[in-house]
Amino acid sequence: RMENSPPSVEVLPQETSKNSSRLNLPYLKLWVYVILNAFGGSLVMGYQGLIPVLISQDVYHERCDPDIYPSGVECPDQRGALNNMFTLAFSLLNVAQLGNAIVMNFWGPRVLALAGTILSLLGFTLFAFGSASFPSWTAGFVLMGAGSGATLIPGFTLMLQFPEEKGMVVPVLLMAAFDCASGVAFAMRLINAPIRIMFLVLLVPVVATMFLIPWVLPPQREEVATGGHSQPDEESGVDVADGPALV
Repeated sequence: RMENSPPSVEVLPQETSKNSSRLNLPYLKLWVYVILNAFGGSLVMGYQGLIPVLISQDVYHERCDPDIYPSGVECPDQRGALNNMFTLAFSLLNVAQLGNAIVMNFWGPRVLALAGTILSLLGFTLFAFGSASFPSWTAGFVLMGAGSGATLIPGFTLMLQFPEEKGMVVPVLLMAAFDCASGVAFAMRLINAPIRIMFLVLLVPVVATMFLIPWVLPPQREEVATGGHSQPDEESGVDVADGPALV
């Protein structure tokens, strides 16, 4: 009777911890990228919340008559300049998606994300040091819009590490990069610090993204197509991708 009983199978603790680490690492990468995009993402989408901050900080107020419109009070010319700044940035954010797709297809998500962080770095710097004698706000805002889109798109490659939960990853990234921009603008309004200091602080997540890109994102488009790993085919012994191809 004892000889006919099936052998018991024991689960080794090392294998369990190894599988657990494999499951947790993609989530860690995801949330790191989400947090970085939430604070260093596109302020273009949070423009309505940013307008009161810009007006109170006298951005483009040199276009107003100081005898009629004192500091902190907007005039039609100032509002028009701010609206033109938003229109240019939002238009470039949409048009640049074609170039983002080409760069990611040929050079991979790391190169695209790195290019996006460089554009954002330049944009935040130009906006922070803008003044009446050096009105670089529009140029900085446009670069921020283009850079945020180029930084966000490579994050969608992370969904290949969640083959059963792709519907969760995409909304999280979208909410972090775009919807949270309004929250950042609202926080800037509550803090009411000088605009130069606030935008220089926002450079911190942009710089952090530059250093974390090699760890978070796959380097080449081949790894994007396979989700970063492959499985051997049982019949032919050839490695085949277990994820869907994007390119």
